[in-house]
Amino acid sequence: MMDGRYTARQQVIASEEMMARWYPLSEAAEMLGLARDTLRSQIRFGTIRAKKVGPIWTMSDTEIERYRTMSLGKRNKKVDAGE
Repeated sequence: MMDGRYTARQQVIASEEMMARWYPLSEAAEMLGLARDTLRSQIRFGTIRAKKVGPIWTMSDTEIERYRTMSLGKRNKKVDAGE
């Protein structure tokens, strides 16, 4: 529910979450080429935002893309540093 109790930023985040497609952690891990346990660790550390729906952790398509972009940036920096 969006009303005066929420900031504009919170309202934008809430509307984005409602429009996003959500994937179980196992599918998200496959899409990112990572182990499910790796994603669970990243959730625990706060690197990845995820929601628990019943017993299943889920990630939004926008969060998967954000993490992919962030990870690729780190990989490219390691490659550049090695040259």
